[in-house]
Amino acid sequence: MKIIVQCDGGDLRGLIISYLLNSIEQKTGKDINEKVSLYSGTSTGSVIVGAKAAGLKAETIHQFYTGPVIEGFKNRQKHWYNPLTWGKPIFDYDFFYRLMKQAIGTGSFSSVKVPTTITAYGLRCERTHFLKSWDVHDGVHPIIDVISWSALSAAHYFGKVNAPTYLWDSVDQNGVSTEQKGESFQDGGQGANNCTLMYDMIEILAKVIHESNEEIFILSFGCGSEFSIRTYKDASTTNKLEQIVRFPMQARKESIPLQVGAAKYVAAHNPRITVCRLDSRFPKDALEFGAFKYVDDYYKAAKELEKKLPYEYFQ
Repeated sequence: MKIIVQCDGGDLRGLIISYLLNSIEQKTGKDINEKVSLYSGTSTGSVIVGAKAAGLKAETIHQFYTGPVIEGFKNRQKHWYNPLTWGKPIFDYDFFYRLMKQAIGTGSFSSVKVPTTITAYGLRCERTHFLKSWDVHDGVHPIIDVISWSALSAAHYFGKVNAPTYLWDSVDQNGVSTEQKGESFQDGGQGANNCTLMYDMIEILAKVIHESNEEIFILSFGCGSEFSIRTYKDASTTNKLEQIVRFPMQARKESIPLQVGAAKYVAAHNPRITVCRLDSRFPKDALEFGAFKYVDDYYKAAKELEKKLPYEYFQ
């Protein structure tokens, strides 16, 4: 059996995922790297899967989230009352980069112990890059840099991250590839790829990580959402201005349920594939970036999800 662990983006709410992974390792007494065949993650999910793939214990990752990360989100460098800070990103990129470098190290992406893929949105090509540890070009970069391209590049919060030596292929309207050099990264996946379940399904279809008759188990972790549905009356009376206002965020909002639904659909029609999705519902304020005052709520959600963990797959 091949096991895939997929982690969504969600900034500080990554402590939910780190708590759950630590629970698995504590209960089984094993490093999940012994069982996992592929990690994939976006933003905070890239920090978690990158750290695990680099060899860190889940307990260490969880301590990272519950200590230094919370402090980092508390120490904002942009304040409404100080005009001199208005041009700065909200959070200090260098502070978080140093934290991750101390914890994860500077090894190459290709040196990870488990194949890993991380997403990062490129401003040149205006699409999401899917960086793979086994790719000849992606693998040469320090893992800490690859993680930072995904986790520390959100425009409003950290600012873009330039990668002048990054090599990638552009594809024209006829499907012809041309090698490019240099990219500016902004966010893990611009929301539309906050979840990487669809990518995992593509890797399965391409038979990159498994043999034809192998069983596949996907453990997919979310970082919380509103999971709200509008009433028919509200939707049917939407005016033109409201449609325009809602439009920019609609692709982001549909991404996770669309990908989870697609993965569940494939699993329902392919007996070799099992998907376990663990996620929580939060109010809108608790989903704001760096909402450290909701840490207790995140822990409460993690403990509820802990009851649903599929420990048997990691024995």
